[in-house]
Amino acid sequence: MLLIVSLLLLQTTPSALDGTLRSALKVERPGPVGDGAFLGRLSRDLIGEAPTAAELEAYAGDVDPQKCEKA
Repeated sequence: MLLIVSLLLLQTTPSALDGTLRSALKVERPGPVGDGAFLGRLSRDLIGEAPTAAELEAYAGDVDPQKCEKA
């Protein structure tokens, strides 16, 4: 019985190593990017070229909240 209680305590009690591993493995997500950076990354990923000035202006001027999905 004592062995079972000891094992249960070991499983539920965080150690210093647990905290160290969690902090080392924590990956923060990057924040949102601006319109130009978003369109530039999307364009380079899909067609391998930077967007033209006209494409950047058209995208920046679009006020539709769903413009990322349309791009």
